Amino acid sequence: MGLYILQFSLFLALFYIVYVVFLEKETFFQSNRWYLLLSPCVALILPFINLDFLSPTNAVGQAFVNLPPVLLGDFSVSSGEEQAVHQMVTSPNWKDWLLHNGVLLLYGLGFIVAFFLLLKKTFQFHRFMKTGILKQYGEFSYYEIKNSQMACTFYNQIFMGDEIPAEQREHILRHELVHVSQKHSLDLLFFEALKLIFWFHPAIYAYQKQLSSLHEYIADEAVTRHTSKKQYYQNLLNVAFGTHQISFINQFFNHSLIKKRILMLQKSKSSTRAKLKYLIVLPLIALMLTYVSCSDHEEIVETNTSELPAPPPPPAPPADFPQKDIQLVSQMQAELINMKNEGKSTKEIAEVFYDGDIHKTVPTREKYYRSMIYIRYTYQKYNELADADKKIEKVFDIIPYDEYLEFRENAKEMIPPPPPPTASSEVGIPFTAIELVPAYPGCDQSLSNDEIKKCTSDKIKEFVNANFNTKAVEDFAQDGVNRIYVRFTIDKDGNVKDVDSRASNPKLSEEAERVVNSLPKMQPGMQDGKAVGVLYSLPIIFQIN
Repeated sequence: MGLYILQFSLFLALFYIVYVVFLEKETFFQSNRWYLLLSPCVALILPFINLDFLSPTNAVGQAFVNLPPVLLGDFSVSSGEEQAVHQMVTSPNWKDWLLHNGVLLLYGLGFIVAFFLLLKKTFQFHRFMKTGILKQYGEFSYYEIKNSQMACTFYNQIFMGDEIPAEQREHILRHELVHVSQKHSLDLLFFEALKLIFWFHPAIYAYQKQLSSLHEYIADEAVTRHTSKKQYYQNLLNVAFGTHQISFINQFFNHSLIKKRILMLQKSKSSTRAKLKYLIVLPLIALMLTYVSCSDHEEIVETNTSELPAPPPPPAPPADFPQKDIQLVSQMQAELINMKNEGKSTKEIAEVFYDGDIHKTVPTREKYYRSMIYIRYTYQKYNELADADKKIEKVFDIIPYDEYLEFRENAKEMIPPPPPPTASSEVGIPFTAIELVPAYPGCDQSLSNDEIKKCTSDKIKEFVNANFNTKAVEDFAQDGVNRIYVRFTIDKDGNVKDVDSRASNPKLSEEAERVVNSLPKMQPGMQDGKAVGVLYSLPIIFQIN
């Protein structure tokens, strides 16, 4: 929703700039009226249009497959931590709630204010009808307002003050009847509706003001076809008036507009060639469609890179966690829980919590805990999906910040997160977008894509479990949970290539790469009838007691 509002706001502002720069001074009043009415509609619709051929061709290079973690050993979740999570969910911090719902509250407040302003204007209009006296002037009927010099129109009702001289009423009535016949009030009501929804966007108010001016130009042009322009100017200048400001009624008298109306009446007609300016809209719309298609494509690819659904809330801090950090970590966990409860995607949560460069530089206390909480969050979800005999016993223990800094000073290599491949690397297409996924030997390719995915994933897990030598790396592993992140490609020939891994110790990486490199040759993935390469990311997790 946030992306949609951003795109609409940007497009509307660009359409308005085009109008002011190229079209405002032209005398194509009816064409300009339709431009001001249709361009907001186009801005509303464009964010929903996604044209695949406008998407960048190398966008798929940033996607890869997150296979379910391979768990080596027997893990289980302690009931104490589950109880701590329940307590955290039932007692969220109100400050965090206010922080994450502040934008929504501000929007709601703005909507209420805009709604009550519209009600106020509506009551003013009804007051005119209630207090006015219906009168006939030749073939015209109108409401006469006592002790007033106003002249305005709403829909099919004309209102005129009783202090307007009789000799000027016919010109004014003919002017107002143009508003009635062309239903100008509906144009203004359309923008009143937009102001309710997009009350924060200044272009909406500017649009309505420009459209109101165009209505007056159109009515002036129609009336002066049957009367002297000189006499009409005199009527505009001679009448002393005080008019009510209601944005969805057409007003004959308006101090700030009368000068412009007179100038427009004197202006020479724009040449037909000037209509070519409207063609500027075409390349502008093409640019907007390209922007939308690229944005939507990027969002879909990044969202689909994980085969796992959104994880549940993370566990609460362990009981022996340093007291000075408990409040900080608890607030962050409550923040993450709120984001999940609001329906935020894993990608959106990761943008707020996860720092991919955390191990490259010394992170702040807050950045460190945010990233660790997010990692713990993802492993907690895996426990929901894993079989009972494959659960991770402690999910993911957060090392206190001070201990982490001490560990960094003494360790030569850290555990950086698995980085996604760069856009320039020679990689395959996303696993989620491929027509026929790679198949492990023994997986029937006549099965559905989802069935082949599951079969291949299960076979890879079985192979790693059977071949990874935990005894050989025990001396290099740390106590507790150890994680190795492996990335590899199944190329267009079905071979495993470009194996890369990250772990706390090079020996762990060597063992993981040895196992993955020994995977058997597979049936390659297929796209458009051609064999293609596909990227994989495989976490390997084991525990040293």
